[in-house]
Amino acid sequence: HPEGHGQPGGELMRGKVTFQAAGQDYALRFTTNRLCELEEEAGESIMAICAKMENPEAVKFTDLRRIFRAGLVGDFSHAQAGDILDEIGVTRGLMLASEAMMAAFDIEDQKGPGKPGKAKTGAA
Repeated sequence: HPEGHGQPGGELMRGKVTFQAAGQDYALRFTTNRLCELEEEAGESIMAICAKMENPEAVKFTDLRRIFRAGLVGDFSHAQAGDILDEIGVTRGLMLASEAMMAAFDIEDQKGPGKPGKAKTGAA
């Protein structure tokens, strides 16, 4: 079962969230390897990190930058990840990272076909 591998016509990679900052295209995708690196860097489990993300008051800037950098597709330094966050705003950065994290765990897939992530982002 090569799930998510080389699906014809599927330009959307499983768990990938794309966005623009300063006219550049970027993507967030939390692969297993990136999640492992994030756990090692943070010194806590992904479940603990996700719980923190659900409570924005508990998220430190250091945490957000670390999480965001771990999800960025490509090779980015902490400073570069911070610069991208400055461009899009920390609130949007947290929302995008949360969306990509949920997609990594197939949480969005339960809703069936459609645009991933768009339906859930309503005003609180």
